[in-house]
Amino acid sequence: MRTWKKLLAFCLALILLLSVNAGTRTTAVHALDASVSPTSNMRTVGQFAPYTVIDDFESDESLANWQAGDNVSEASLAAQAWNVFFPYEGSRFLALKSEPNLQNNVWRTASRTFDQPLDLSNSRYLMMAYNHFGYLPNDEPYYARLVAYSGDTSVEGIVRVYNNNWNKIGIDLSGWAGRSAIDKLEVSFQHDFDRAEHPDDPLPYWPNTEFYIDYVHAANMLDWQFSYEGDTEGWSFNDSIESPSVSDGRLSLGLAGGNSAMTSAPLKLDPAVYNLVRLKLGNGAEIASGRLYWTTETDPEFDEAKSQALESAEEIDGENVYSARLIGHPRWTGQVTGLRLQLAGVGSGTNTIAIDGIDFAKQDRPIYDYIGEVSEIRVDANAVTVTGRIGDDANIGNGVGVGVGNTSTAQLQLYELAPYQYEPDIDALTPISTSAVPGGNDTFSLHLDRFDGDRDRYYSKFLVVVREAGEDGPVRYVDAPKSVTDIAFPAKHSFAYPDALSKKGLNVQMTDDAEELGVSYATLTVVVNGLMYKDDTDPNNAIAFDSEGTAYHFHKDAVEELDREIKAMSDNGTIVNLVLILYDADDPDGSTNVLIHPDAARGQGTVYAFNTTNAEGVRYYKAAMEFLADRYTREDQRYGRAMGYIVGNEVDSAWIWQNMGDKSVDQFMEHYERSVRLAYQAVRKHSDSARVYISVDNAWNEPYMPNQPTRFYGSKDVVDKMNVLSKLGGDYPWHLAHHPYPENMLDPRTWEDQEYVSDSFDSPKITFKNLQVIDRYMGQETLKYGNERRRIILSEQGFHTENDTPEAQRLQAAAYVYAYYKSRFLDGIDAFIMFNQLDIPAAGLNMGLWTANTELPGFVAKDRKFIYDVFKYIDTDRSLEVAEFAKPIIGIENWSEVVPNFDATKLAQRMPPQLVPVAINKQAPHIVGGDKFETGIDGWEFADHSYGVSRTTADAYGGSGSLKVDFVDLVRMTFVGLERLWKGAEKKFAEPIDATDKPHLNLAVKLTEPEESHTYYAKVKVYSGDLAAEGLARIDASKGWHALSLDLKGWEGLDAIDRIKVWTRKTTNESWSGSLLIDEVGFSSKNTAIGGLPNIDMVATTDLDELAPGSTITVKVTNYDDKKMSGQIRIEPIGNLSFHPKILKLNGLKTGETQSMTLQVSDYDPSAGGDVGIRFKYRSIAQETILVSNE
Repeated sequence: MRTWKKLLAFCLALILLLSVNAGTRTTAVHALDASVSPTSNMRTVGQFAPYTVIDDFESDESLANWQAGDNVSEASLAAQAWNVFFPYEGSRFLALKSEPNLQNNVWRTASRTFDQPLDLSNSRYLMMAYNHFGYLPNDEPYYARLVAYSGDTSVEGIVRVYNNNWNKIGIDLSGWAGRSAIDKLEVSFQHDFDRAEHPDDPLPYWPNTEFYIDYVHAANMLDWQFSYEGDTEGWSFNDSIESPSVSDGRLSLGLAGGNSAMTSAPLKLDPAVYNLVRLKLGNGAEIASGRLYWTTETDPEFDEAKSQALESAEEIDGENVYSARLIGHPRWTGQVTGLRLQLAGVGSGTNTIAIDGIDFAKQDRPIYDYIGEVSEIRVDANAVTVTGRIGDDANIGNGVGVGVGNTSTAQLQLYELAPYQYEPDIDALTPISTSAVPGGNDTFSLHLDRFDGDRDRYYSKFLVVVREAGEDGPVRYVDAPKSVTDIAFPAKHSFAYPDALSKKGLNVQMTDDAEELGVSYATLTVVVNGLMYKDDTDPNNAIAFDSEGTAYHFHKDAVEELDREIKAMSDNGTIVNLVLILYDADDPDGSTNVLIHPDAARGQGTVYAFNTTNAEGVRYYKAAMEFLADRYTREDQRYGRAMGYIVGNEVDSAWIWQNMGDKSVDQFMEHYERSVRLAYQAVRKHSDSARVYISVDNAWNEPYMPNQPTRFYGSKDVVDKMNVLSKLGGDYPWHLAHHPYPENMLDPRTWEDQEYVSDSFDSPKITFKNLQVIDRYMGQETLKYGNERRRIILSEQGFHTENDTPEAQRLQAAAYVYAYYKSRFLDGIDAFIMFNQLDIPAAGLNMGLWTANTELPGFVAKDRKFIYDVFKYIDTDRSLEVAEFAKPIIGIENWSEVVPNFDATKLAQRMPPQLVPVAINKQAPHIVGGDKFETGIDGWEFADHSYGVSRTTADAYGGSGSLKVDFVDLVRMTFVGLERLWKGAEKKFAEPIDATDKPHLNLAVKLTEPEESHTYYAKVKVYSGDLAAEGLARIDASKGWHALSLDLKGWEGLDAIDRIKVWTRKTTNESWSGSLLIDEVGFSSKNTAIGGLPNIDMVATTDLDELAPGSTITVKVTNYDDKKMSGQIRIEPIGNLSFHPKILKLNGLKTGETQSMTLQVSDYDPSAGGDVGIRFKYRSIAQETILVSNE
């Protein structure tokens, strides 16, 4: 599922910010020019304002109107296409397929002929939504061309467009006489890329491409941002306005009197969609007063009844903004057909102003004049207490102030609101408490029971009002509705937030590998509707959970899979963060339809917003959050521990990652903040230390698609509005999960980011280049929760490897070092969680520590990349060593050149496991006590990639029983139970064991159903707090039981062992249906066993594509034994292969050391069939490496 996520992120990363370099041209000629360039008559807008819809492509008849033209093979209607995941509008769009194998820089054309000429004489612009599938990333521009015909004349325009994005484009027809009788429209596109100038291009031509059209319409206005020189966008001016002109993105004009007025061209505006009009003045310009007038379809005259005064200016981002708030206006209704602004200048004479823009927005809530404050909502174990005061200047009843002996009969009323209710909703509610308005003392304290039956008022909001003149009298609000601000009851589970060893984190698919890497933080994606039933529809696969007296049911199999992943990591001290999302699903019996926001554009987003808009949605959402928090914050960590709950994903790109339909940023944040608040309350009810986060990407001030303001927002806006709303409704400690991907997601050189990054809060993006900006910003006093700053985790970001070359892999690793060091020395950042554990080539993103095996289904790891060891040791005492290679790549001599406050002494935060020797004995030493599994499982649990442990009497090393460990059939994100993943069992000790006098850990292991020629390993790990020791043994599974003895002498944690883990794995990528048996686990003072096998690993590797006479094979021999290894290794070929030398000599190889040698291939015939490989013989053991399997 993450494939879809990053595929979309790939698309977003290729979108460049729009910048049109226009020149003027009107012509009847549309043949291909030798050099294509934009024309000044083309327009690109942020928001459409349709006047007449020409084609919306919702009906099959609309397809018949369009024809494939030059270099286009097919026209069809589509609901989605490659990299086009949703229509611009409605449910379908026009898809046009290019003839295959053409050069990039030829026009591909589609057209529509009008049997009845189209009369656009009352419209200025012909507009449409345009999109196309992109070519290989490069800097050469794409162009769209529009040509409108009227008899023998035509008008043509060319505009630069951007792939994988709905471009809102159009052509200015206002100066063309033919617009009254348009008989044909042509749309064309090309990529201005000439392969003759790029001989390094890997393709000789463009194999396939498509382009797409939607929502063709006529308009009289653009977006009134005045972006085009000389274009007033349809406004006309009376005689009191002097010298109106448009330049530099502003409409400049002189106000020569109090009756200066400007009138729009005819338009169609829906008052239900927009009820706020903002006039933005730049250069410090001011007006003395202003008034907005409008006409409607039923009342076409401007008059005072249909008007609203502009409020006094607010300074926003350096502009003076004058607003006409139309919410509740009785005449702002129907369809608005025209606007007029009447403006009065400041002072006498002509007052020159510069209009930066005229914006429309939706204000959902009126602005109220509150007459006091609610200072605290306290919820303890049994009661809710609402405390506040009424302001001294509040005149109530007969006009006497509250604080001076008020004798008014006005009442103080307390209303209980649902989380989705606001002030106007009290009209349908009964107050929960009524009392006299306090006299003399203006403070109040209102009390009520916390529980109403099973219902918990902890989740409610409370509104205090003063109602005058009886039950139906007018209401004045004391303060905004408030949620709990003081949680005065203990959480169900109480413990401190854990300390991480370092900031290093990973988006994890393979938990065993995460432990090998020493990961301190991890993220796991939780598809909430995939966990939750709507009803108890499958009792045999359900976990019941009670929330406020109602039973909710969760998928047992899905929950237990999540348990295994979380527990495998949290047992190692990894701090796990859950990314809580919703995918759409066709499950009428499931929870999807309840949990997904009712306004979501289903089928058009990837991740959907939670439904907190009605009682049912809130109930299920609360229950889901409580279930997760209760299960994963237990003191005993029975199911594992998750300490972070990230609500949604990259919500500033809401249309794709938090879809709740088209919403202004204010509308969106009202709903999103409510979801975050409810999540916090549910988590806090069960844990007093777990954290709740909001999620944003790197589009700080520049949304990914700035021309779609109801679908994509700046992440700074999200943070700021989250801060305002949380404080308005009663503040709580939400935190930030940020994604500072590089400026160009496909270029890992983030230290070179410069086009969209700066060191100021106004930076368009925040990447690792300017990561200090988010740290400083979140540290501001205004953003704090009380005196505490909100924490930052970098919960998803990575660096792309553009090809398979060593240079590309080293570049990726260098970017990681740069980013990790920057994060390490910013105190406000807690974690840097790398995306991803493995490459996802299907999405065009190779950001992993592993390459992907594309020959197997799903996401399967293949080979470790160069970054693997860099990542593994970046937080250890080897940090500088593994990072040294990156300096010349970045172009520095010292890390302090690019990392402020760099301190090499603070890099080593984690100690890797200590490798200890393992003896493979003929017979296990005698142990006293220990675990012999004679009556049960002796406290052992399943660990990574296993699903159960049990006692078996079918086989045992000693006595009558042993521990049987069963492996999972499927591994999350891989779809196969991979043999190469470590899997096994572990035991935790209630009290640490002091093994100082018994430093040898002994055990016996056996693998069931062994296969010939397969390589098997066992690993035993011993833990003491943050310290670990491990021993590795290569075992011959065909020989049955193996008695192993770890020598722990000299290990620092020997005196306080708190856990043991036993793992096993093979080296192939197949499913493994076998099991691991463990027996006779215990400590002894010595390894008293006599005899045994050498614990040595002999492996051969080669590039199979290069395997031929004359090529080389690398042999690596590693000693894991407690004795030095010397002597000869005899080497024999398997299959039709010969090489030399045939004997290799070991020279006192010590424990943990590896000796490498090279073999020269003298003969190889791949056509002979059969397995091909090498057999090693050393002393009494033989090992094989199969290089080519022809089973």
